Amino acid sequence: MNFVQPIRDPEQIQQIKDYLRTCLKSF
Repeated sequence: MNFVQPIRDPEQIQQIKDYLRTCLKSF
């Protein structure tokens, strides 16, 4: 994933949200 460029794609934002949610669940 490239966080340097501004994210404008809703699907990409949703993927990041799911990714962060999964990371939080692993704790």
